[in-house]
Order: sequence, then structure tokens, then C-alpha cells
Amino acid sequence: MQENKQRQQLQDLGYVILKGWYKPQEAQEIKENCQNLFSYPDTGVEVYMAEQCPQWYLGACIETRLATELQDLGITDPEFLSVKTVIKDATRNFASPWHQDRPYWGGVEKYSLWVALDDCTINNGCLRIIPGTHKQGEWQHDKHQEMKFGNRLAEVDESLAEDVLLNKGDALLFHDCLVHASHPNLSGKDRWSMIATYRSSKLEDDSQVWEHPCAMSA
Repeated sequence: MQENKQRQQLQDLGYVILKGWYKPQEAQEIKENCQNLFSYPDTGVEVYMAEQCPQWYLGACIETRLATELQDLGITDPEFLSVKTVIKDATRNFASPWHQDRPYWGGVEKYSLWVALDDCTINNGCLRIIPGTHKQGEWQHDKHQEMKFGNRLAEVDESLAEDVLLNKGDALLFHDCLVHASHPNLSGKDRWSMIATYRSSKLEDDSQVWEHPCAMSA
């Protein structure tokens, strides 16, 4: 019954929160692995395509439990595309602008699993979302030359926005047309997250971003 409710929410609102997806200690272990591999680019983002993933990272992104969850939520025969580590800290504390992910990717619908590796609050830069916007398809974005967020939405009704407050180990699964942004990190402390992206292998996808997706087995 809970799975049916979450599946309906994903269809209707474009997102679902998986509370306690990882236990706090599991999330801490993932965070420490991310820290060990992270090269600390100015963007605060480091991306691994499926074929580039270190083995422990790949294992976390294609585990059977996750494949089953994605399948139950309506992503038929899911496959893993890529994963990125994101840090907001004292030098990378900027707010992310309003945007959708699909303008970067093209193709058919995809879903990202945003895992909180620290508690996420308004003060330390949690995500903001506008529920239901995934049903409106791809919006027209302004183009910017900066490496960070080259596609941005100029006008968004922020009165419709919701803050996504997560505990360490919680995860947010959301559609690539869901309009989202983030608050700046004003806490003075690091805030880490891991974001993996998936699609259904049953859908024909003309996106040229991922050459070697990884199959998952439930």
C-alpha cells in the first residue's frame, strides 16, 4: 500500500522522499568514500559516468534493493547512468538557480536519486522544488556561459516552492522535468550529497550523454 501511494505521488507531484533510505552510519561511510575521492573543484560537483565509477560507488548505485524500489515506483527495468558528489561549503556556498535537468540531457524522462549525506536544512542549502511542474514538460531556459548551471529559469513563482528538509540518509527521487533549486549554504559547515541518475531501459532514448549505461537487476 505504501509503495502504491509513493508511486502515485511520483506520478502526480514528480518526486517522492525515501525516509531513512540509508542508516546514518551507512550514509557516513558513503560520505567518507566520497571525501576520499573528491578533488574539490570550484563547482563543488564531481561526476562519474557508469563505466567510470569506482567499484564501491557502482555497488551503491545498482544495488538490488534500489533496483527493486525503482521498479516498484514505476521505472521499468531501470538502468544506472551516472552519479555525482556535490558539496556546499564555505567557499562553494552558492544557491543553485531554478532549473530543470532535462535541458542538459535531452531525450526521455529520467530520475535522480538525491541522497543526503548530512542533515539538509534551509540554513545549509537544502533543495527547493515546485511540485507538479514535471507535467508541464521542458520549460524555456535562459542560456549562460558559466560552467555552473548553464540553463536557468528567469521567472518562477516561488510562492509554490517547497523546501526539501532531509535527515542524513534520506533520499529524494525526482523527475528530470521537476523545477528545482537550492538555498545557499549559510551554516559555515560542509553539506554533502550524492546524486545518481536512472532511466527505464524500455524507453527509446536519443540522449547522447550516456554511452554505457549499467543494467540493474531487481
